[in-house]
Amino acid sequence: MDAMLKNIYRARVRMLQQQPFFGYLACELVPKEENTIPTMATDGRKIYYSRDYVKSLTEEQLMFAVAHEVQHLILDTIGRQGTRIPELWNVATDYTINLILKDSGFDLAPKVLVDEKYRGKTAEWIYRDIMKNAKKVSGSCCSQAEMGEQLGKKGKNSKGAGSQGQSKNTAGAPQGGQGSLKSGQGSPGGNIQPQKPSQAEKDKVREDWKQKVARATMLVKRSKGTLAGSLEESIESVYVEKVDWRSMLWRFVQDTARNDYTYSRINKKYAHMGIYLPTLKSEGFERIVIAVDTSGSISDKDLREFLGEIRNIADQFEIQFTLIAADSEIRNVYEFDSSSSFQGEDEIKLGGRGGTSHIPVFEYVEEHDLNPRAMICLTDGYTDIPEEPPGYSVLWILNEDGGEEYLAWGDITSMAGEMVEV
Repeated sequence: MDAMLKNIYRARVRMLQQQPFFGYLACELVPKEENTIPTMATDGRKIYYSRDYVKSLTEEQLMFAVAHEVQHLILDTIGRQGTRIPELWNVATDYTINLILKDSGFDLAPKVLVDEKYRGKTAEWIYRDIMKNAKKVSGSCCSQAEMGEQLGKKGKNSKGAGSQGQSKNTAGAPQGGQGSLKSGQGSPGGNIQPQKPSQAEKDKVREDWKQKVARATMLVKRSKGTLAGSLEESIESVYVEKVDWRSMLWRFVQDTARNDYTYSRINKKYAHMGIYLPTLKSEGFERIVIAVDTSGSISDKDLREFLGEIRNIADQFEIQFTLIAADSEIRNVYEFDSSSSFQGEDEIKLGGRGGTSHIPVFEYVEEHDLNPRAMICLTDGYTDIPEEPPGYSVLWILNEDGGEEYLAWGDITSMAGEMVEV
């Protein structure tokens, strides 16, 4: 057997003994030598490795390198990438992954990206933080080493990326924060040039790994083993089922209102079919304020879906609402009630596209004595809010790229895709 391949198998055996959760999952990947990459990469089926890189590591560091690739699959970093810049997204996920592996007791490989200031932060939050300095990075920068250092992430508790550089990658190509296969690049002769997988293929890999992670978690717990807190939290953040934002929105409105049915206003949704049903009547339900973030983080699609649900709520509940479009200041204000022919986004003209702060929204509500029963905010969550919550309920609806780190109070849901429970 080839010496480097033997080293990988030996590392996996030690992982099964010392880190069984990662060991079980590492055994799901077939090792394959690929010397056009600087370190390692995975496509969910194989784990690709550079011979020189494996040779440079101690057995403990090789265990870390293998676990790093496994953790990319656990966190579904390809599926979560979306339209983000691949190189910056890989840097963000590496910061998350390496702290998790550090907490799990791995001996980190030399010069990997790790910074204590990112402890407890999601990759999405870290990506946003990195983007603040992204203009400092040259478009020709192609390694994580250069990128991590140029972004100024070498803090007191961090190390540069060094030999664990990131080759340029495209969405859907084999993933690895330490190194990914080049797409359509490399020297001729034996070079892998992976085709971009179809959505069905990516979905299949994702679903397979959800099942594998569930089995590995169950096996560890049955053997009375434990997972590092940060690892367990990362698994829950990806795989625990989350309530659909529409359901959360409707539940929030229903819980806020005191309702009964009334024929004083016919349900317009079915009237055109000659079917006359009552609508929900809210006793003492005065007003809901709807705050729409116009800072540029909310897409037209997000806005269309959100306002479509608001229109449905207006059809079902006897309510009044004030819609405030704002970024770092109030841009437009619209007043509607349950009898208005509210057409959602067709009636709303959003100005702004500046920075983000919800403080002016709460100040507007107070200064104009709106006295709402509740407020519903569509935002990415990266916003300033008052230190103390108001005297009414608040629901934050985050878009797909949103984060809740700055939201110290209120109910929170997300427009991101549903997760599968393990």
